[in-house]
Amino acid sequence: AKILREAMKNEDFKTIMKTTAYTIPKTDLVEEREFKTQNYLIDDSTIQDFFNNRVTGGMQSYHEKTGASIACTAEFNGMSFVAVVLGAVRTFAENGWQPLNYGNFNEISELLDYGFDYFKVNRIIYDGMSLSQFAVIGGESNAVGQAVVNIDSVVPISAQMSNLQMNYKVTDNALTAPISKGDLIATLEVKYLNSVMTEVEVYAMGNVKQA
Repeated sequence: AKILREAMKNEDFKTIMKTTAYTIPKTDLVEEREFKTQNYLIDDSTIQDFFNNRVTGGMQSYHEKTGASIACTAEFNGMSFVAVVLGAVRTFAENGWQPLNYGNFNEISELLDYGFDYFKVNRIIYDGMSLSQFAVIGGESNAVGQAVVNIDSVVPISAQMSNLQMNYKVTDNALTAPISKGDLIATLEVKYLNSVMTEVEVYAMGNVKQA
C-alpha cells in the first residue's frame, strides 16, 4: 500500500496502471503485439462483474501457491483510496481452469465498498477559525487563537465535530504580554478516538497589550 501510494504520484506510472490495452508496433523482428489488462476493476470487456468506475488503476496477480492478489487505487467523494488484498483463495470449476470465485476481485470489491460507504471527508479546521482563548501573563486580556490553514480529514461517516478532541500546547508553556496579532501562541493536536488526525499551529487573532 505504501509503495503504491508513492508510485501513483508519478504521472507515467498512473497512466500505465489505468491503461486497459496497449499495442506494441510491428518491428523487423516481431509482429504487432497487443497486451490487455487482467484487472477487471478497470476493464469490463471480458468480465463485467467487477468493473468499478471509481477505480483509477491497479494490478492483479495469481499463482496456485500464493493465491490471488491485487493492489488498486480509487477516488470517490473527494477521497483517495489505496486498497490491497494478498493471498486470497481462488476456486475453480471441475474443468480446472474456469474460476468460480476469483478471490482477489471479490474481496477488493468488498473492501472498496466499505471505504466508500463508511467514511467521508470533513473539514475539521478552516482558515480564520477561532480555536480557543489563552491566558496571558501581564496582559489586559486573554489571547484568542486562530488557524490560518484549511485541513480536511477522512473520518467515519457517523463522526461529528463534537467527537474531536482538541489538545492545546502553549508556546514556551506560558504567554507573556505584549502579544502581537499573528504571533505563534500555541499548537493544536486534533484527535479522534485517541488517534491523532492532524497538528495545527495557532496564531494570535489580535493584539494583547500589557495591563
